[in-house]
Amino acid sequence: MIKKILPAALVILFIGCTKETHCPPFPADMEAWISYYQGEEVKFTGPHSSQSFTIVESNSSKYYTVGRTEACECESSARSKTNIDSTNNIQLICYANKLNRRTDFEYKFQHYGYYNGVFYYPEKYDSFRFCIKDNGGIESATYADGVKVGGKTYDHVIVAELDTATMPGTIVHKIYIAQNEGIIKYCHRRLGDFELTDRTERPATIN
Repeated sequence: MIKKILPAALVILFIGCTKETHCPPFPADMEAWISYYQGEEVKFTGPHSSQSFTIVESNSSKYYTVGRTEACECESSARSKTNIDSTNNIQLICYANKLNRRTDFEYKFQHYGYYNGVFYYPEKYDSFRFCIKDNGGIESATYADGVKVGGKTYDHVIVAELDTATMPGTIVHKIYIAQNEGIIKYCHRRLGDFELTDRTERPATIN
């Protein structure tokens, strides 16, 4: 019996999926953690300065079909990217990927600078990575209630933090994310805490 089953298993392994699978779009409840829209302006205010970002890219996976040569697994993603803030030369990039029963997120603060008077890309960034499971559980971050930002109290906020002891070059070391708001606060090692203070009015419906 084992000799008969083994060749069949090998055939399935090498051929892959034997059917077409219709896959859903990136889930709206997960996309709400990124929650940025093309053209939107977001402003954060710190102790001595403010930073304003414009969303220059925002997209997510729509309905699609997995073909016969794939593994019959549905995978989808969402992404948003800002311009480079002119005050402190920071760009924010947000990415999320849904596969099976988990969604992996990355919030990355990309730092730019000057070299010999020329603006350059220094390959320096602070990256916050965490996972939200389908059951609501979270890995590499925590949930917090009663977070006060700009006179408003937020519940069920994601808090992600980098260990500055083991990563001494870290600049932005902690972020707070609210569903349907995106980042509401981030902690800059040198400039202090920046809180969300303003954003442009959002469209009534998002297609």
